[in-house]
Amino acid sequence: MFDPNLKIIFATLASIFAIAAYFPYLKEMLGGRTKPHMYTWLIWTITTGTAAAGLWYGGGGYGALGLTVSTFLTFLIFLLSFTYGTKNVTQGDVAILLLALSAIIIWWLLNSPLLAVLMVTAIDAIGYLPSFRKSFNEPWSEPILSWILFTLAPIFGLLALSGYTLLTTTYLLMCIVANILMITLCFLRRPLVQKPQP
Repeated sequence: MFDPNLKIIFATLASIFAIAAYFPYLKEMLGGRTKPHMYTWLIWTITTGTAAAGLWYGGGGYGALGLTVSTFLTFLIFLLSFTYGTKNVTQGDVAILLLALSAIIIWWLLNSPLLAVLMVTAIDAIGYLPSFRKSFNEPWSEPILSWILFTLAPIFGLLALSGYTLLTTTYLLMCIVANILMITLCFLRRPLVQKPQP
């Protein structure tokens, strides 16, 4: 049996970390020091939104709150990436976007939220690749603090879940692992790549 008050606290922390993660990211982006990859943030908007819907549908309860907040903020970064982001779009990026859109169609046509969430989890993991590629070459272009907060939000989202099933946990676990990889990549590459001058 879970303590509903504790779940509310965890959900609140997940939402706070999700919101807080975007402040340094927005500051760095508006200052021209961070350049979000347009397709990555569009893919993340679609996949995060689908995963959030899956959490609500699957009985994730308060655990879906942080992911819902993240969906709106991710969409904001996508919109701003038209002005402040990088636009080096590859054919692979286009293919990943089409796959992300197909997951939504599958949910509607097959009425299978689990299949849709499994698809967007895999697609979202692949969606990290353009940002991994960019961060390998430009490890100073990503604010580490944001990625740490991006990692804490799904951790507390996971703790806030009302029920633990494949539908409610898969996406959050993938986000935690992928964000830790992003942080690790930046830390490993920064000593090898000169920091750009402001």
